[in-house]
Amino acid sequence: MGMDVIGTAPTSERGTYFCNNIHWWHPLAIYCQQVAPEIASGCRNWHMNDGDELDADAASALADALAATIDSGEAARLERKWHA
Repeated sequence: MGMDVIGTAPTSERGTYFCNNIHWWHPLAIYCQQVAPEIASGCRNWHMNDGDELDADAASALADALAATIDSGEAARLERKWHA
C-alpha cells in the first residue's frame, strides 16, 4: 500500500506522479509539516489518501523548502537520527 501524489496540472514530468509506501509516507509527511508548517497547512490531513492537495504555488514552495534542507545537510542529519 502506498500514498500517491499526482500533479493536477504538472509543468514537468517530475510533477506528474510520486508514490511512497505507507511506511515511509508518514515520516515524510511529518517532515514536510516540520520544515514548512505554513505551506503544509494547505493540506488538512497529510496522513490520508483522500485527494487533499496543495496548489501549484504551495507545492513549488514546499519543494524549494525541502531542497534547502537537502542542500544544508539537515535532511541527512534527520535520516541518520531516524535510522539510529
